[in-house]
Amino acid sequence: MHPTFFRMKRAHHSSLRVGRKLLAAFRLAPMTPARFDMLHVIEKEAHYGYIHQHQIAKKLGLHPTTVSKMLTRLEELGLIYRTVSDGDRRLRRVALTLAGRALYYRAVSDAMYGGHAVLMVGQAIAPLHWLDHAQCLRRIRRTNGTLRRYALEFSDTALPLYAPAVA
Repeated sequence: MHPTFFRMKRAHHSSLRVGRKLLAAFRLAPMTPARFDMLHVIEKEAHYGYIHQHQIAKKLGLHPTTVSKMLTRLEELGLIYRTVSDGDRRLRRVALTLAGRALYYRAVSDAMYGGHAVLMVGQAIAPLHWLDHAQCLRRIRRTNGTLRRYALEFSDTALPLYAPAVA
């Protein structure tokens, strides 16, 4: 394996591990990084309170079967509910329950915007400059651009979930 691919894989696994620890520290069980992304798409991309299941798969760049399994688990946890579309019975509409919405916004408030995630990313990407907010954002923006170019080069089908950091 090429050293760059290996490092990218290790960085991915490390970010998942840190994300799980961060969510656990705030007692946000049963939230995981993958579930957070799924709830984020449902909450932010839903029109009229719901989003079609195939739209979630496209947005996350996942196979529809994977999305279906993840949604089944979220449904079992009482975080989402699914209904059959009125116009086309092949389509499944997905919406957050009140418990799902509450857990999502608690995770956003505590873990994402409480400063912990930003601090960890800043320390990883700009270890010598993490106290300098503007410098840190510039380095994060550059890293995001590099990662996006990698994704596009390898035909990644996922759409950007989060707005890029702006310096």
